[in-house]
Amino acid sequence: MKDFFNQEVHIGDLVAFNEPYYKRIVSGKILKFTPKGVKILYTQSCLSRSEKDTVVSEGQFVKAPKQYEINRSDNNG
Repeated sequence: MKDFFNQEVHIGDLVAFNEPYYKRIVSGKILKFTPKGVKILYTQSCLSRSEKDTVVSEGQFVKAPKQYEINRSDNNG
């Protein structure tokens, strides 16, 4: 499976995509591959801040650089 820039993605990769039903970019982790794209776990950006998952079509997301994944994990724990 490949992202918008034709980069190969893997389960566990951090990606950015358009949140369903909103005009916002959010980040999430790839949970699995589906026939239609990738299933991504993300934190909803509205008031509830709940975790959700969604299926995003191939090429409709961007893989985050490895440096961002390292910095993000350092800040969260």
